[in-house]
Amino acid sequence: MRFSGFTPILHLLLAASAVACAQTPAANLHTPISFRQALAYNAPAQADIFFTASLIPTPKATTVAYKVDRRTLHYQPDAAGKLIAQLDCAAFQYDSAGKLLGRSAIHITSTIDPEYAGAEFAPTPISALQPIMLKPQAAALVLAIRDQSNGSLGNLQLDLANGLSKPVASLEKTSDLRRRSPEAFAAEQLASRRITLDVNVPMPAGGALPTLQAQDFTLLDNGRPQALTSFAAVDYRAAPNPTEVILLFDAMNASFQNIILERQGIEQYLREDSGRLTNPVTIVYLTDAGVKISQPSRDGNALAREVDRLPGTLRLWDASKAEDGWLERLQRSLRALNQLATYEAAKPGRKLFLWIGPGWPLLSGPAFELSLLQRTRLFNSIVEVNTKLRDAHMTLSSIGTLNLAQGSNAFAFLYQNFLTPVAQPKDADAPNLGLQVLAHQTGGQVLLRDGDIPAQIARCVADSAFYYELTYTAPAATQFNELHTVQVSMPKEPELTPRTLQLFYLQP
Repeated sequence: MRFSGFTPILHLLLAASAVACAQTPAANLHTPISFRQALAYNAPAQADIFFTASLIPTPKATTVAYKVDRRTLHYQPDAAGKLIAQLDCAAFQYDSAGKLLGRSAIHITSTIDPEYAGAEFAPTPISALQPIMLKPQAAALVLAIRDQSNGSLGNLQLDLANGLSKPVASLEKTSDLRRRSPEAFAAEQLASRRITLDVNVPMPAGGALPTLQAQDFTLLDNGRPQALTSFAAVDYRAAPNPTEVILLFDAMNASFQNIILERQGIEQYLREDSGRLTNPVTIVYLTDAGVKISQPSRDGNALAREVDRLPGTLRLWDASKAEDGWLERLQRSLRALNQLATYEAAKPGRKLFLWIGPGWPLLSGPAFELSLLQRTRLFNSIVEVNTKLRDAHMTLSSIGTLNLAQGSNAFAFLYQNFLTPVAQPKDADAPNLGLQVLAHQTGGQVLLRDGDIPAQIARCVADSAFYYELTYTAPAATQFNELHTVQVSMPKEPELTPRTLQLFYLQP
C-alpha cells in the first residue's frame, strides 16, 4: 500500500494575511495595477467580489453573462441620495502559451434605494452582458471584476481548449464556465438542484429499520413539502458502489497521549474479525506537515501494519502561540478537509468520513471579534466546505472530545451553541466551521471519547449497512449562497429520528 502526500488545492478565506489586509487602506490594497494582475494568465485567486459567469454563443459574437453578488460590493451614497456601486468588468483572451490575444471591458453601475440598509446583503444579483469576439486560437479566457470604490477584486479563468473551467476564485462553483447553449445551461442548473439524501433510521435498540417505503417519509425544504423523484432502500450486500469508510488519524490537533490512543484504537478496529473489513477503508494521516492518504482496502491487517509504521507527530503545537496557533490549526484542518472532499468527489458512491481526534479549536470569545469583511469570508468558507462535502457524497462524523485544554471534557458540548444554520454573512462566526458542527449538519455522528475507539468506529461504520436514498429537486435559488434547510421525518414512527443532511447552499 502506498501513501501519497497532497499538494495544496485551496486556501482558506480567513487566512491570517487576508485578515491583516482587511485593515489596510484601500488605496494601498488595490490599484489598477492589481486589476491587470488579476487578469493575467494563471493569475492567483481573487475572491473579494463573488460572481458567476457563463458563455453564451451568438451568431456574431460570444456573450459573457455575469451575475454579481451585491453583498460583496461596497455601496456609497450619491448626490441624489441613492446607494451606488461602480464596477469594471474585463475579459482577456490568451493562447495556449499564455500570450495575450485580445481584451474587452465594460463598466457596470448598480444603484439601489437607501431603504436597503446594509446593501451588501441585498439578495438579487446584478446581471450584465459583455459581448466579446473570441479569437480562433484563444485557449483561455480570464474574467475579472473590480469595485472602483475600494479596489476589491474577483476573477475566474476558463480553459477554452478543453471546455473546462479552472477555479481561480476560492469557491469552485463560481467558475462554472463552459461554452454551452442556454438550453444546456438550464439543464445544468436543474441538475445542480437535484439533491440526494442518505437517510439513516437508527432503532432505539440498535440496528436499522429495513421495511420503510417512500410514503413513510416527509421531506421539507425550507419548511415546504417536497415530492421525491426517486427512493431506494440501500443494503450494503447489494449496493453497486460499496460505501467507502475514511478513517482520519488526526496527529495535528491532539495531545501526544491522545495520538497514542487514536493509533491504538484504529489498529485494533482494523484487526478485528481477523482483519476482514466489510467496507473498503482508506486511512488518512494528518500532521502539521500535511496529509497522507492510503489506497482503499478491505485487508484490515495490511492497513493496520501501515498505520503502525506511520511516524509520530512531527511537532506539537506551541502553547505560547495562543490565538495565532489556534488559527493556524483551524486553517490547516479545514484545508485538509477541503482537499479530501475534492479528492473523494471523483469517486462514485457514498463515503463515511470518520475524523478521529478532538478536532480544531472553535475560536469563540472576545478575542475573536470579527469585522463584516471577515464574517463575509467566513460565510464563503462555510458555503464552500458544505458544498464540497455534499458534492463528494460524504457524511462526516467526529470521534473524540472537543478538547482545547487537552485533558478535559468541559468544552465537549460547546459546539451545540453553533448548530443554527448560517443564512447570511453578518451571522457567520468561526465556530460555525467546527468539526462537530459540520458533522452534525451532514447527518453524521458526534461521539465523545469513552475509552473504546474501536467500538465508536464500528458504530459509525454501521451507518453503511442499511440506509435510504431520497432524491428530490430543490426549488431554484433566487440569490447567491442561498441556504436550504432540510427536514426528514416519519409521521408514522414519531419516536424514531432519521439522520441525514440538514442543510446545503445553492446558486442562482
